[in-house]
Amino acid sequence: MTENLPLFEHARARASDPSTSHEAANSIQVKPSQRDVIAAFNTIGSATQKDLENYPALNVLYSPSRIRTAVRELADAGLVVDTGRKKKLESGRSAIIWKIS
Repeated sequence: MTENLPLFEHARARASDPSTSHEAANSIQVKPSQRDVIAAFNTIGSATQKDLENYPALNVLYSPSRIRTAVRELADAGLVVDTGRKKKLESGRSAIIWKIS
């Protein structure tokens, strides 16, 4: 299922970002993180971004920021969707529960 994802090869930086941001974006391979996030969803089902950040198979490979970005990229590509449900986090904030579309 994830072999032919319509995704970018590299992360992107805004045109207004400094050259170091563009260099960093060009050095990051996006597809592996997105595939790993999809694999996590396949294993644990629906999840918040915080659930994914705490998932051992992801948090040893990627920063919380990279995981959040991968979820957003997958959502933008229509591969994961908001379930319409929320979960209250330890911080007291509500978090979107995501699932594979």
